[in-house]
Amino acid sequence: MAMINIRRDVDDVFYRYKMHPVQSKIEGKGNGIKTVIPNILDIGHDLGRPPIYITKFFGFELGAQAKVVGDGPTQRHIVNGAHDKDKLQDLLDVFINKFVLCGECKNPETALIIKNQHVLRECKACGKRTEIDKGHKLSSFIVKSPPGGVAGSATNGKKGSKKSRKGKHSNPPANAGEDEANGNGDSPGGSDGGDDEETMGTLNVATADLVEPETKLGDDEWGVDTSAEAVQARQRALEDAMGKVSLGTPTGEDEEDEDDPFANGADNAYDQLGTWIQEQQKETSEIPDDVEIYKKALDLGIEGKSKTLTVLVQCVFTEDIVKEISKRAALFHKVFISVKGADSQMIGENSKAEKNVLGGLERFIGLTHPDLLPQVPKILLQFYNGDILSEEALLKWGGKKGSSRFVDKEVSKKVRKAAVPFLKWLEEAEEE
Repeated sequence: MAMINIRRDVDDVFYRYKMHPVQSKIEGKGNGIKTVIPNILDIGHDLGRPPIYITKFFGFELGAQAKVVGDGPTQRHIVNGAHDKDKLQDLLDVFINKFVLCGECKNPETALIIKNQHVLRECKACGKRTEIDKGHKLSSFIVKSPPGGVAGSATNGKKGSKKSRKGKHSNPPANAGEDEANGNGDSPGGSDGGDDEETMGTLNVATADLVEPETKLGDDEWGVDTSAEAVQARQRALEDAMGKVSLGTPTGEDEEDEDDPFANGADNAYDQLGTWIQEQQKETSEIPDDVEIYKKALDLGIEGKSKTLTVLVQCVFTEDIVKEISKRAALFHKVFISVKGADSQMIGENSKAEKNVLGGLERFIGLTHPDLLPQVPKILLQFYNGDILSEEALLKWGGKKGSSRFVDKEVSKKVRKAAVPFLKWLEEAEEE
């Protein structure tokens, strides 16, 4: 199922923060009718909140009893009465606004902290602490069942966390809190799994075990570094994320020139290019051809910018990307040459451009088309055979577990893990 923006008021396909849409399953009849939320564990993981908080919020808002039955991956979150998914999604928007989004910058990268019987949201982006409405019933429930008291929750404040980690936006695991009558376990279940990978030349690997469960926490948890440098870094990342096209703020050697007029802003040239491609597709039911797209980039003055490649990966491909890469190779070569300069056409020499292609691919697969994860080896092979990505860039990218530059670090890890069979093949082919 396609992910949606955590802030649904942000009408932008490039918005960085995504979540699973609410599902509802109505069971029983008469006085025994009830609504089960099958994917509440995924939603809790996406929002960085224990699922029990969301379930209880639904119950308070609907005036119905809400409870959790069972524990671990088999737990069921139930709200009495019949409630369709649209109603629950609207209520979830209210929950997100009240209990997730920073009250200062509206960024969802927050952790809950209990201080003097008040619930605070501490923002990992801007560093602000904003108070949650203490008059809401859920606030009282959180005070009585704080994040630190929910088994395995990573939404603890700084003091409650066993470790302070470097992950910028690694969502905590989905955990169940305490029911009204009993406690519940943690560690959600579910696995994305995948079909067996088809033969791809000498690359013949199975992909059934490539994809980690979506709600599994990796090595990184949210941690709060309150040093001046860390706060400034988070603020820079926030300013970029507030732009309409959230391409991520490159750092160090990957950083764009400081005098780049298109680096930030809600209506920057990269966003204009992506929006134009989408509008053309809506009007004609087809994505514009390479010449039209390059002319548009030229008009916007970004035909020689490596970030343009990130936008292209997200906008010129569909779920049939494996078949489409070779047809779009000329467009990528043209932009590569513009980025590098007309003096050299060696694609592999431009590491910055290749990093942006891979970043766009992480966003395209990890956020928009997660069902394509099992096909990552095929996709990378096509980029490699098309001379769009070099062996050196691919191995360097695959040698790192994940990066939060373009997507959530856990999403980046999933895409890179799915690429392991291809990367192994690439290394073995080199040795042979």
